[in-house]
Amino acid sequence: MIRNREAECMTRLKRIIFSGRMTGVPFFLIFILFVNATRCQVIDLNDFRTLGKLYKDKDQHFLSYTYNLSYYYMVPKSDEKLSAGFDALYSAMLYNRRMESETLFEDIIGSFPEKKNEVTGYYLYYLMKLSYFEKSEELLKDAENNDKTYFYRSYKYLHDNSLKESSDNLSSISADFKYKNESDTLFQMINQEPGYDKKYKSLAFMMSAILPGSGQYYAGSRFDGINALSFNLITGIATYSSWQYELTKDKKDRNYILPGIASLSFLGFYFSNLYNSVNITSKTNLYKEGLYYQKILDRFNMIISDQEYFLSYRIDF
Repeated sequence: MIRNREAECMTRLKRIIFSGRMTGVPFFLIFILFVNATRCQVIDLNDFRTLGKLYKDKDQHFLSYTYNLSYYYMVPKSDEKLSAGFDALYSAMLYNRRMESETLFEDIIGSFPEKKNEVTGYYLYYLMKLSYFEKSEELLKDAENNDKTYFYRSYKYLHDNSLKESSDNLSSISADFKYKNESDTLFQMINQEPGYDKKYKSLAFMMSAILPGSGQYYAGSRFDGINALSFNLITGIATYSSWQYELTKDKKDRNYILPGIASLSFLGFYFSNLYNSVNITSKTNLYKEGLYYQKILDRFNMIISDQEYFLSYRIDF
């Protein structure tokens, strides 16, 4: 009888070590199994599940992930196994263990193919909430079309600056969507002209051509405007003075090296002033545009924070 219990414990230990799925399971769990096996005691796997639930409720994500994952891999297929898998997936995502959560997700849908849509929806929700857009792109292509999926796609496309695709997905959302009014507002915000004071590069260029630094000042960069005006003024005065000094000399005594260097310096600062005025105007517009679309992304985040609604199809165990 004692040998049978020891063999049972060691079999479970080997299942963890040699299954190739022990990602994220700490070695101290293996040590616990080994100690209990040598003491001829059969460890109760339900203790792992109990501790997993306890630490999940306390937001101890690493420990919750550890115990729930251990239970998930060591028990046969059952509703409780699926529940533990969900809890481990949840904790892995919040603990920022991307590779482990991806591996676990693939394992869950492989073990429970009949629950693929529900598991995918659950996983997608946390990918979007935590802004893991690279992985979500693959899943969104194959996800079933519904209001939540359209909303996820719109959020993802907006993050990628694909405004048309984002707008198209918002327009596909039905009236049954809980946040239909908010999605319509988002649709209007995406399709209207960004609400910020746009600066024109051509105007900035002409202003700097007439008065160096004025284009930068117009674009909102006073520091660059003052710098451009100062350097152009200094090199301009130096160029004028050097040419005036040389031209007062007799022709045989004139040396044009200094005036030439001063002229090249002035032209260099003048043309860099023109380029800088256009460049700063572009960056200013991009910055203000980014702030505008960040407000839209923040609205998406506020809606997605309604976990109860977006996970309303969560499996009843």
